[in-house]
Amino acid sequence: MKRFLLSGGLLVDGTGGAARRMDVLVGDGVIEDVLASGTFLGDSAEVVDCSGKVVAPGFIDRHAHSDLSALAHPGADSKLAQGVTTEVNGQCGSSPFPVASGNAAEILKDASVWHVDVDWADTAGYRKKLSDFGTSINRVPFVGHGTLRGVVASYEDRRLAPEELDELERLADRAVDEGARGISAGLIYPPGCFSDTPEMLRVAAVAARRGVPLALHIRGEGDRLLDAIDEVILLGRETGARILVAHLKTYGPRNWAKIDALLEKLDAARRSGLDLTADRYPYLASNTGLSAVLPLWAQEGGDVAVVDRLRSRSLKARILEEITRRHPNEEDYWERVVITTVAQEGLSAIVGKSVAEVAAEWKTTPAEASVRILSEDHNGTSAIYFMMNQENLVRILQAPYVAVASDAAALPLDAALVEGRPHPRAFGTFPRVLARHVREKKELMLEEAVRKMTLLPAQSLGIADRGRIAAGLAADVVVFDPETVLDRAAFNAPVAAPAGIELVMVNGEIAWRNGAVAAGRPGRVL
Repeated sequence: MKRFLLSGGLLVDGTGGAARRMDVLVGDGVIEDVLASGTFLGDSAEVVDCSGKVVAPGFIDRHAHSDLSALAHPGADSKLAQGVTTEVNGQCGSSPFPVASGNAAEILKDASVWHVDVDWADTAGYRKKLSDFGTSINRVPFVGHGTLRGVVASYEDRRLAPEELDELERLADRAVDEGARGISAGLIYPPGCFSDTPEMLRVAAVAARRGVPLALHIRGEGDRLLDAIDEVILLGRETGARILVAHLKTYGPRNWAKIDALLEKLDAARRSGLDLTADRYPYLASNTGLSAVLPLWAQEGGDVAVVDRLRSRSLKARILEEITRRHPNEEDYWERVVITTVAQEGLSAIVGKSVAEVAAEWKTTPAEASVRILSEDHNGTSAIYFMMNQENLVRILQAPYVAVASDAAALPLDAALVEGRPHPRAFGTFPRVLARHVREKKELMLEEAVRKMTLLPAQSLGIADRGRIAAGLAADVVVFDPETVLDRAAFNAPVAAPAGIELVMVNGEIAWRNGAVAAGRPGRVL
């Protein structure tokens, strides 16, 4: 394998320590040495001039959704362009494994969106598929609690029986045995939302016993935020599980004032010894299914059952009444919900429009419009929700235990290959922090921002050989220009590579250089 000398750059090593001028020698997939600039005397390495640039560990996206896009777009262009060398998938309670009769329909539906054939049955089979297919970045698979619950009880809204809890635990153990490097739960999505705290304590106990993290999309990020955080803290305290809180936020204007209480709870839990960290993307909008506007009971049973309810006169009336009760006289709420992707081509005209705009065009109420969209689109609609607050975003990003993560799938940089209008976080998360929060607003020091993208996620995930620039560690490296790094993805034009990310190395091989993906797939399934 070729050797490289990254010469003359400003080393930001991932630890949060002060930047210093150093050279980095890379060979055989690892960092061979970190040297004072100009002291390497060998002639067997290609010299890469990094003068005026920052040399940092490759960024670790600890909350991503590339489970299936990894097989559709293994080049991972949108991640490499940001400096990401490792990402963690299987988040929010959903993984493409294991596959069984109770969850197969939902997994196959998700795979069809990416035009991927599901020819695996378990964690080991999925890992082998990824490895055989090849990947440009490193992938870390988690198993989803919701997916496991689908095996045990399909998408039924009920408490699990004792023998079903035993089976859930056995399945989680087996997934870890076969290479799942963590467990995730999506407690706002079916079927994870149908679980109770005792069930989640069983899941957390598996994570603790097996020494893997438990990543949690909590039960509510808005009205139920503080109670949901209390449950998370309870899970960690009662079991000793390492807790990763996903995309920490205060959702909705009426909940923005909860930021003090939220951070106080998390700080107190950590002071008490709880191993708890969180992550966040640097945007004020989230991205999930439009079905999130539905009451939880209406989401039971998978897409077919959901659509049947939406088309039932009596059940539709009940759904509309509950949606309206939750958002009374909140016209501004529906203006904040923007359609991003649809499954049915006949609805493509509504992509990029808010639900309020669609309702006006259809001469109906926003609640009625949202139900009609979901019904006609077979529950396949995604939306962006502009529900967050800039001041709270900054306070969350500044918390020392909050990592940077995209909450997005890896996508190609060719807009013709990208369906719908994805969230710009897929293309801009990491450069946006470096540009907006470090250089422009000076809300984070450069060294601390890099730590939040490298060593902090590595430690929270239990990845010992990445996240720092030090001799003997894996050679995942990013070189960027601190003066020009900039996200260029926008909500109305998201498919855009950032500026200033000049070179990315994955396992000692150049994967991105001067604005283009290099040949080869040097990534690994970790």
